[in-house]
Amino acid sequence: MKYNRHLRALLSVVALASPHAASIESGLDAHHRGDHARAAEQWQPLAETGDADAQFLLGTLYDTGQGRPEDPAVAADWYRLAADQGHRDAQFNLAAMYHQGRGVERDLQQAALWFRHAAEQGDATAQYNLALMLEAGDGIPRDRDEAFRWMHRAGELGEPDAQHHLGWLYTTTQGPTPNFSKAAEWYRRAAEQEHADAQFELAMLYQRGLGVKRDARQAFRWFSEAARHQHAGAKTALGVAYENGYGIERDTEKAVRWYLLAAKQGDRNAQFLVAGIYEHGTGVRRDIREARHWYQQAANQGHEEAFRRLHRLPD
Repeated sequence: MKYNRHLRALLSVVALASPHAASIESGLDAHHRGDHARAAEQWQPLAETGDADAQFLLGTLYDTGQGRPEDPAVAADWYRLAADQGHRDAQFNLAAMYHQGRGVERDLQQAALWFRHAAEQGDATAQYNLALMLEAGDGIPRDRDEAFRWMHRAGELGEPDAQHHLGWLYTTTQGPTPNFSKAAEWYRRAAEQEHADAQFELAMLYQRGLGVKRDARQAFRWFSEAARHQHAGAKTALGVAYENGYGIERDTEKAVRWYLLAAKQGDRNAQFLVAGIYEHGTGVRRDIREARHWYQQAANQGHEEAFRRLHRLPD
């Protein structure tokens, strides 16, 4: 679930057809300079006369505590006034507040209602959130077919989380008929938007030859992109690639380095592999104490083989 988007809305709202555009823009200029109190002075009178843009913007100030005391309940009131006038970003933020129970009593039906209003106006993130609620039956009747339709619309509009989710749906029985070619297509679209999980999943498809031609170099490329975005599993995969020469020249030293980075980030598979490296002295000085430490870390996360090896280590 994705929530508020204050900054994006503040940057785009001047393009809206407000009858008070000059005053709205003056407040935005003040806001961008960090003079939030001045922005509030510009927007408050307009909001009180019913300007939806000003109501939404004033709500963001109360929501974030910029230029006004932080007060989620007051923020929700201003969002509601704007949302009732059809203000898409206000509808989204009001939905998010109902979903979180922030400033209002938590009400998933109201959250779905306002996400739907924003979704129907073409808000891709609202479409994604509504799809998730429909898919899970989150406060509303579960409807996987409708969920897929909204997820697809969000993906087509370029929402990267929706694109990643569509990729996942095409690899499971949770959505339409499994189709790894379509999964690869959606993962690629999200991956090209720097979505780390999608980059990792696309790499896995290349590694296994599912939906794409098996290609170790392409797998290495996308694992590298995901690792650059701090994806722990991708770092482990790079370690495996360097250790075995998959898509890259074999380099034990680099393999150990990637395993350690992933292990320190909490990846249990990397912790298990690091433990084995220290147990056997592969590319490092043999160190049973370090091996025990990393087997213990992996075992603590439910890695069964790590647990067995931990109890076979010499004292």
